Amino acid sequence: MKLRCYLAILNSAICLMPALAAQNEGAMLNEYLEKMAACRDAYRVRHYFEAESLCEAALKLADQLLPQRKLERMTAHAMYGQILIAEHKLPEALVQTQQELSIAETFMKSDDPDLGYAYYHEAIALHMNAKVQSALVHYKEAEEILRQAVEHAADESLKNQYAATLGQVVKAHAALLRQTGHAAAAAELEHEASRTK
Repeated sequence: MKLRCYLAILNSAICLMPALAAQNEGAMLNEYLEKMAACRDAYRVRHYFEAESLCEAALKLADQLLPQRKLERMTAHAMYGQILIAEHKLPEALVQTQQELSIAETFMKSDDPDLGYAYYHEAIALHMNAKVQSALVHYKEAEEILRQAVEHAADESLKNQYAATLGQVVKAHAALLRQTGHAAAAAELEHEASRTK
């Protein structure tokens, strides 16, 4: 009798575990979303120290979410990297953008605009850390992905958004080309970009 009772209790506890895990996941996801929103708000008004603390907390929560929550982890690394760049913590920012891109490459299609953004963020961090050749490669990759996004955008609003980001990428890429003595290549890049608008 005791064994049967024990097995019944054990079985009911096992049956409850997935429901409890899902409830815990939902609570963590909500907390993550709140921290990310607060982080973005602080970043927008240039309260970088506060933003860094909030984003670090959001990243810790994202790491505890289910493995398939890659977008949340990628987003947290992206935001944290941008904050660290704003604070001129460049080696730390590079680590975050590398994580962002690494996660993006595991689940995004090669023409996904968010993958283009991840390449752009990585290019900026590489550029600011004086890793010129790698930055040039990443700028080019971001441009190619975002050009495809502009061409295949589902609506005019998205097309404009992707085109604006593509313009920023080209501008940063051209600036790096000029800094490295490649003014002609920079002018050609800008000219090509102006024809595709």
